[in-house]
Amino acid sequence: MRNPFPLAFALALVSTGLQLAALFPEETPNYWQMLLLIGVVGQLLAVLVILSARRTHRLFAAAVQTDPLTQIGNRRRLERSLRPGRVVLFIDLDHFGRINQSAGHQAGDRVLVACAAALSKLSPEGGSLCRYGGEEFAIIFPTGTLEAGGRVAEAIRTSFAEAKFGDEYDAPITLSAGVALQGEDETGEEVLGRADAALLAAKEAGRNCTFLHDGSGVKRADAKI
Repeated sequence: MRNPFPLAFALALVSTGLQLAALFPEETPNYWQMLLLIGVVGQLLAVLVILSARRTHRLFAAAVQTDPLTQIGNRRRLERSLRPGRVVLFIDLDHFGRINQSAGHQAGDRVLVACAAALSKLSPEGGSLCRYGGEEFAIIFPTGTLEAGGRVAEAIRTSFAEAKFGDEYDAPITLSAGVALQGEDETGEEVLGRADAALLAAKEAGRNCTFLHDGSGVKRADAKI
């Protein structure tokens, strides 16, 4: 439901203008011109209030869907981006905990910000990058097939490995990825569960690889499904 406050306030402004005009007798010089001026000013103020309220609403909506550390989307934006026909790519930074342990959490935060910036550049056009939590990220993007989504995931994974994040702390970071394509009759929670299962399989397989979940099971991205 739209916020009724801006409209109510705008009407109050116009009403106030008319009440102010009523304070002056009709014999007042330039009465009708003054009445017209008060009405125009009231309408302009009403428009400004409505525009300001809409801008505030947009800024607030963006803020509640943004991760405060990395300035990319958060889990709320992720959930709003899900729909049938879109690929869910779950990403987990391999051995990220080593940086927190060796260099501290502030260093870990700096690496997370740098990784988020790199993933943002590597994300396909039309995709939505979000921080799912901790060192986990998700990219939602449109593609035709699960296999196409797997190729995108592999391109991101290999490019990310070449960037050598964490080398300055002697803790090189790669990423593991899990991919699932949301079906027509599938809920967001269900496809997220499948992508997470594929990610878990990638980590259990030794990390720095991509697994796909086709609905019946998981397979490595370079394996035929």
